[in-house]
Amino acid sequence: MRHLLMSLALVPIGTTALAECSGQSINSYFTPDQTAAIAARSAATPYGEGLLWQAMRGDDTITLVGTMHLADPRLDPIMASVAPLIPEAELILVEATPDDQRAMQNELATNTDLAFINTGPTLPDLLPPDLWSAASEAASNRGIPGFMAAKMQPWYLTLTLAIPACAMPDIMAGQGGLDAMIMKAAEAAGTPIASLEPWNTVFDMMREGSQADHIEALELGLAIEDLQLAIYVETFEAYFTGEIARLWETSREAVTLAPLPPQEAMALFDDTEDKLLTRRNLAWMPIIAEATEAHDTIIVAAGAAHMPGEYGLLYLLEQDGWTIAPYQPSSP
Repeated sequence: MRHLLMSLALVPIGTTALAECSGQSINSYFTPDQTAAIAARSAATPYGEGLLWQAMRGDDTITLVGTMHLADPRLDPIMASVAPLIPEAELILVEATPDDQRAMQNELATNTDLAFINTGPTLPDLLPPDLWSAASEAASNRGIPGFMAAKMQPWYLTLTLAIPACAMPDIMAGQGGLDAMIMKAAEAAGTPIASLEPWNTVFDMMREGSQADHIEALELGLAIEDLQLAIYVETFEAYFTGEIARLWETSREAVTLAPLPPQEAMALFDDTEDKLLTRRNLAWMPIIAEATEAHDTIIVAAGAAHMPGEYGLLYLLEQDGWTIAPYQPSSP
């Protein structure tokens, strides 16, 4: 489940895949009590709704953009609101710059041991026959031949299989989301771009744990494969209505549908939240502070789930003396 949640936050999906990846939302799996619990937790979350914000302190301004790492034509009006700010910004902070992305691709290409098993038993030897059969079939449905899937590290195959089969064509085409649109505009405007963290931060999180842990995660991912599309559908619906707390709280409730004891499932989610959001947000705050010491006007563009909550960037900035308000684009 941890790998599934991380992959949903990290993997870019193309527009054609969005059109094809339609169906029931994960909400259709919940009871009325679960739906009410999601609504209550969402309403109690600081800064739970909204994609565009500004933080003001003295003469300094931070524009915070809650991005989606997935491509969709509905991002165009959001980008239109952000675009006028990009040439005026002195710096844009993102999760991974184009240079970071190239560094990661180069590392994967030159150090194949990171994602592939080059020596010793491969997955057909490591997995029970029924599990390998299910994994091989799921990989084949995504256009990955069995001989390649057989050599993938278990965590890497789990990450790959967390992507619905309908999304794979545009994944391979390299489509990007709002982050990519902002960076492209910044490069055109000559606005500097910098990273909020080293490029391998989340990559290393995916590799944490033993091989046995990774195989267990692979088995769990295959067991809930039918829920993946439903989670994707809800991700898009909640993002484009600006209900970011609802998006995250829906994910929290979704773990109860996994074939695990509820307490164990929730512990996995809490661990994911701590690693993927809380620790990273806290680590980003000194980076943002350093940027505001050197620049009067910056943009922070990061995944929308990083914005709300008691450990979200908005509340952390408020606690540091910044005044937070929704960003209202000027009328043309």
